Amino acid sequence: MQLFITDFQQDWNQIFIGENRVVHQLSNVLRSKIWTIFFVQKWIDNEVQRLKVKILTIKKEEIRAEILEEVINKIEDISFGMIICLPNKFEKLELIVQKLTEIGIPKIVLRPSQRSVLKIISEAKLERLEKIKIEASEQSRSYILPQIIILQENEIKTFIQDKNILIFDASGKQSLNSTLNKENLYWLVWPEGWFDAKDLDIINNKVIEKINLWENILRTETWAIVWWWLLKNI
Repeated sequence: MQLFITDFQQDWNQIFIGENRVVHQLSNVLRSKIWTIFFVQKWIDNEVQRLKVKILTIKKEEIRAEILEEVINKIEDISFGMIICLPNKFEKLELIVQKLTEIGIPKIVLRPSQRSVLKIISEAKLERLEKIKIEASEQSRSYILPQIIILQENEIKTFIQDKNILIFDASGKQSLNSTLNKENLYWLVWPEGWFDAKDLDIINNKVIEKINLWENILRTETWAIVWWWLLKNI
């Protein structure tokens, strides 16, 4: 059954959905009928409300549905995430956001490094990334809808002041510490061509651990996915 992450109005055992995207998807794409069952989800503070609902009426501007089941999932670990140095192509960034959303990262921080080819994320491209994360979360039925944070080149030093940073380094440890405190912990994924001296000077005093898990040299988008999965499961 389809999951939609959207706002809705609740009145006793019924909900009303007015978001154009959802109404269009149900009515015109999925060709839903009366009694079609699907899921809706939204955040309430640090909890996620997910409802299993059944369509009662379909109108051009609104769908009314009956609530069949409700699940409230409390999200605890939202103070950590990943800092991605912008890659050389926007398509790679789309892939990173899509896959990190699917595996449940709460925060994706994007910033240009000295060697980044991409330097600016325009409003149009940010809207595209926001759309991708919603679609990825719906497809994977994730309870986490990540926050995408865009940093300018001169903002990274302020952002990491109260953060603990993990990076890959050829001379680093061969395993992850299972007792690692994840609060305010961020993976920092390097740009194509590695960090330059200015990047390293900014982050060095915030790095709490250097990790080297493979001899293979992995691409930026590969490490972004692999590292988060490892961190999530230690």
